[in-house]
Amino acid sequence: MSLSIPHFTPPPSFKEPSDVQDNPVTGLSRKFVKTKSKSKQSTQKSKSQLRRKSSKKEEVDDDEEGAVWIGYLEVADAYDQDMIAGFKHSIDGLLILAGLFSTIVATFVTQTYQSLKSSREDLGLTLQLEQIELLRLMVGNSSSVPPSTVTRDANSFTQIDVWVNGLFFTSLALSMGSALLGGLVRQWLQSYLSHVTGSAKSRAIARQFRFDGVRKWKLAQIVGTLPLLLHLAFIAFFAGLSLFVYDL
Repeated sequence: MSLSIPHFTPPPSFKEPSDVQDNPVTGLSRKFVKTKSKSKQSTQKSKSQLRRKSSKKEEVDDDEEGAVWIGYLEVADAYDQDMIAGFKHSIDGLLILAGLFSTIVATFVTQTYQSLKSSREDLGLTLQLEQIELLRLMVGNSSSVPPSTVTRDANSFTQIDVWVNGLFFTSLALSMGSALLGGLVRQWLQSYLSHVTGSAKSRAIARQFRFDGVRKWKLAQIVGTLPLLLHLAFIAFFAGLSLFVYDL
């Protein structure tokens, strides 16, 4: 006896879900895949947002760091301008005074150094005086003849001439030395203020490197020593001038 299974025909109003209609077996898995893809997209969005936040934070940090270096450069430039202006004011006046004073001392030296040279005219005059002395001895029938004071290396200058020329030459050397150092310091100051290209940080590092060099080579002490050298030159010159006038 065979059993007949009746065929079920759904009513016209019944409609299966689209997922079940496409694939009745994997209908539920498609929903899981969709939810998983949505969570993956949300994770990627959150990562991109974190990256954007971190990049913005780095930009803010860079801006803050640049502002710090720019502020440092503004304060350092103001300090350097005041320092260099003071140095230049002192050196410019000193260079003018040293140049004029060196010219005066050189004029005196050209006149006084000639007294240190043994001239033939002075030697001839000394020989004539010796001959006159011998003639007097012969006329007086003197038997004792004093030794001659004339030698080939006879010097016509005195000890005062030596001191006068020594003081004048010392004064000239000190004044010219102060002028030479003043010119060198002027060039150093010009190089110190030379323009540096690059970022604010690199310019700040270059400025600090130069400032450390100024302190290492004691530029302020050198500038303070220049007037002292010129004062010593004045003292030596006036001492020599006093001896020169005294010997007249």
